Amino acid sequence: MVPPIYKFHDVEEFAIRHREATEIETGIETGKLRAFNNEQQVYEAWVLKKSPWSTYTILADLDGMKYVLPSVGKGFSIRFADEPDGETWLSCRREIEETDVIDHQPGRDLYELEVEVSPNIQKKLKQFLVPLFGSIDKPKLSKVPKKPILIHIRLVMSTATPKCEVGALDILMQKGASQQSQDAFAYLLDFKPPTWAIDFFSLFPHLRDTNQIPSEAARNAVQKNIGRFDEDQMAAFNSLSVLKCGVCFVPGGPGAGKTTWSLSVATAAQAGPIPVKVLILVDINKTADDVADRVRALYNQLGLKKTVIRLGNWARQGDFTKGFLMMFGQPTSANPDHAPTLDEAAWQRFCTGFPNPEQAHVEVLKIIGGAPHTLKWRQKHREPFRQSLIPLYRETLLEADCIVTTPVTARYHLAGSYEPDIIVFDECGHARELSVMISLAYFQPAVWFFTGDHRQTEPYVEASDHISPYASQLRVSTMERADVCNAIPYQLLINHRAYGGLERLASELFYAGVMRSDKSGDDVFPPSTMYLLTWLGELAGGKLMSSTPRLLIANASTQRSQQAGTSSFHPGHQRFVVEQIQRLLVDQKFVQAGSNLRGTIMVISPYREAVFRYRQAIKEVIARAQRRRIRVMTTDTAQGQEADVVFLDMVKEFPTRHVANPKRLCVSLTRAKQAEIILMEEGLKRRFDGPRYLELVWKRCSHGIDGTLARKAL
Repeated sequence: MVPPIYKFHDVEEFAIRHREATEIETGIETGKLRAFNNEQQVYEAWVLKKSPWSTYTILADLDGMKYVLPSVGKGFSIRFADEPDGETWLSCRREIEETDVIDHQPGRDLYELEVEVSPNIQKKLKQFLVPLFGSIDKPKLSKVPKKPILIHIRLVMSTATPKCEVGALDILMQKGASQQSQDAFAYLLDFKPPTWAIDFFSLFPHLRDTNQIPSEAARNAVQKNIGRFDEDQMAAFNSLSVLKCGVCFVPGGPGAGKTTWSLSVATAAQAGPIPVKVLILVDINKTADDVADRVRALYNQLGLKKTVIRLGNWARQGDFTKGFLMMFGQPTSANPDHAPTLDEAAWQRFCTGFPNPEQAHVEVLKIIGGAPHTLKWRQKHREPFRQSLIPLYRETLLEADCIVTTPVTARYHLAGSYEPDIIVFDECGHARELSVMISLAYFQPAVWFFTGDHRQTEPYVEASDHISPYASQLRVSTMERADVCNAIPYQLLINHRAYGGLERLASELFYAGVMRSDKSGDDVFPPSTMYLLTWLGELAGGKLMSSTPRLLIANASTQRSQQAGTSSFHPGHQRFVVEQIQRLLVDQKFVQAGSNLRGTIMVISPYREAVFRYRQAIKEVIARAQRRRIRVMTTDTAQGQEADVVFLDMVKEFPTRHVANPKRLCVSLTRAKQAEIILMEEGLKRRFDGPRYLELVWKRCSHGIDGTLARKAL
């Protein structure tokens, strides 16, 4: 292992480390995909329905799949296992995150896939169609049929991300970007004070003098939003007068409002008299969806008639016909709480050109000249229709006030056409440095906002330090380097999430004791939290050692964790947690703080096998309607999530590098709003490499400082 560098005085060294590490990561991913494809595992599937465009929806049982299925909208291939030649691979896409077709089917992970088939394959699939009941929009299947079809899956390695990242590096190395981007790149290498800086308030003077905001409603809303800033957020806001090379880091702890702050500032900049465009980059799709909806809500609050688009997976080969026609017949009025996709925005734009929705529908029928799902129509009309949609989609994108997307999608489909004035790179601590460089190489905004928390997250790296000499460098984010180099003058460290002092443990372990709560007096323990404190007391055997609503449960039985492949789970822990979830879900007093809404639950574990088994167990005993209040997540996917009650299952009896990782532990210990239950074997407190965080968790709970230790036979 080569130790990471935090301040680069040599640009060539930066390039060598990141280029070589990226090549190794790509090679590992390619090898894993090749091994998966060669194995040719067989999966059961059921044909549910025929859709337009010669596609069929099938339901695939992918339990035991040794590779993560591509995310929604990404393509791969399937073929039928009984095909004589075995060479008929069919294009396939995953349509939704979790299927709603099954009413309640315990013990299975079922995925809804859309498959494009040729006419001869259509004849075969018609024999396997499964009858459904319920509405057209929400069909249901009472149970999985006994006779499935058997399929193989073939995944395809996408090189778009590594090509895009290395391409950004090449542009910056060859000085092919704007002068400001080159200066920002140089600054991010060594964090030496540059010769110039930008005054954000000179660019947007209405943020200093809100009387310059033309709309009274927007003026009042901006004043109200800025007035809500806490002490740390206000310090960050005032620091906008000096942004070195236009770069602004917005670091902070859990529940500190980092994303809220950056989105509030960006949308407030758009409330002035001058048009302003914003590009928001997030390298996690689910987070990007949430951010887009939050921008939409802020526009509504400000009373601004601005457009935000959540730009997801781009249409293959620029063919927007399918996405557009899927909107055909849908309501033309926009959902005020939902940021539209590009297809939805293009359809809304198209409909605004006609006096009423019916006329828009008639016009579409004239354009397509027939039924779009027939082979005859596709042969004659699809290409001219595709060409006619390209200008509509291009104009819809270019005229958007805000676009939310991933860095790679932005590079390939916005660079050179969409010109943002402000870029917000959210969850920057999770992104690799070359992803950050995409925002510098391909765009020339006035300001970059980089938000995140490197204490909770780090870039994901597949290679171990033994395989890749620069793996440790790849795990270091730009934000972490900036913090180590003292290039960040402020941090947002007021926690708005936790009640009952739950934030103190993480503050002492990871934030040098400076993370603090925004709550005081009676607000620290609202009635809902006091009730959960009583509930924890019952679990602890009637006595709590601390007023902090955190319970560390040590297993007093001889049952131990079990291995499943390369992962692990603990049957006793699982049984106990599921029983407590069932109790909470029917408890009328389990509510959210300051609300009568029913409380929410999260289960977190460092092990995928444990998470998988929790999900299966919950599906077996808890109805779908109640499951909406529960989230089960690995530590690596829990960042940005929260719940009233969190169960943290550490599973193992001895520490490993994976479990002892301080960043994962920081994430795990900062998701709870009102109560936290940690299931931790005593052996985990034994010393491992680096700081003894697990031992400190045990010690502070066993001494009643930040929780209570109880022993139970699990």
